[in-house]
Amino acid sequence: MANESWLPLGEMLKDYYAGNPLAAMMVKSSIESDRPMEAATFFRGYKDFSKLERSALKRCTGKVLDIGAGAGAHSLYLQENGFDVTAIDICDGAVEIMKDRGLKKVFCTDIYSFTEQKFDTIILLMNGIGVTGNLDGLACFLQQIKKYIAPGAQLLFDTADISYVSVSSMNRSSLREFSSPYYGIVWYQLGYKDTLGKPYPWLYIDNKALKRIAEENGYKMKVLKRSGSQYLTKIVLG
Repeated sequence: MANESWLPLGEMLKDYYAGNPLAAMMVKSSIESDRPMEAATFFRGYKDFSKLERSALKRCTGKVLDIGAGAGAHSLYLQENGFDVTAIDICDGAVEIMKDRGLKKVFCTDIYSFTEQKFDTIILLMNGIGVTGNLDGLACFLQQIKKYIAPGAQLLFDTADISYVSVSSMNRSSLREFSSPYYGIVWYQLGYKDTLGKPYPWLYIDNKALKRIAEENGYKMKVLKRSGSQYLTKIVLG
């Protein structure tokens, strides 16, 4: 995914970090009306994490890789609790902030360009697996991630089954011209002040489709916790 999609996010995060508590970007999507997203969401502490986020963090073991780490909320919590954690993100602004906040191992990269090393736990929280974009992208990601999996390692992430989204909701969308073969592929476009990013696809996947793709790529998948349409899953090599 091109970094141009994430420029508004980086600018918003830097603005908030510099002292603007009201910084928020506008999020356009193919399934709902335009809505604001506050920068403060990316700077939450453990007490403000969702039940699924907390559950995932409690299950982390060994050396941890945080993919799509944002402003470092989850990585900082893990580092402060004694974990050897590495955070990666393709948003330059987010990486600058994570380094300034004190994270020891931070890299501006995606998983396809990252230096090969092994991890015991890999996390993608706040539906971080969505970055794979579509079902084929998820399969490619699961193959790529094998380079980074230590023996017995686990992949933890939360996602959602969005089959509940109504046609009327999609009709209110400003990106409704984007259509996808699978209902869980949502197109987004971010905007902050005068910066408008490029539209990009984001994947939400139901557990049956996820189980099928995981098994096709040599993994075993287990749903650990549910919260409404969202669920936390654990994937290990089978």
